[in-house]
Amino acid sequence: MITIPISPEENREAVKDIEEISPAVYPNPASDKISIVSPVPMQKVEFISLQGKVIKTCFPTETFEIIDADLSLDPGIYLVKIYNGRAISVKKIVIMDK
Repeated sequence: MITIPISPEENREAVKDIEEISPAVYPNPASDKISIVSPVPMQKVEFISLQGKVIKTCFPTETFEIIDADLSLDPGIYLVKIYNGRAISVKKIVIMDK
C-alpha cells in the first residue's frame, strides 16, 4: 500500500477548488421556474425523483440557464444533477404548488 501525505493546505485548496466550480440552483423552493448558475459551462442537467428515476434531462449551452420547473413534476423534493467538464454536482430542490 502506498500512502500519500496530504497537508492541511492542500486539503483546503481542494475544497476551495470544489466551491469555485459548484453551481447554484434558485429559487428553492420553486413553483414555476428555476435558475441554474455555474462558474463553468454545464454539459447536462438531470432532474431525478427521490426514487432515483430521471424525470427530465436538459443540455444547457451556457453558464446560466433558466429552466421551467413545470416539467410535469408533482410538488415534492427532487435532486438536480449538474454535469460540467470538471465535476458532477447534486442539489436538492423543492417544487411547490403554483
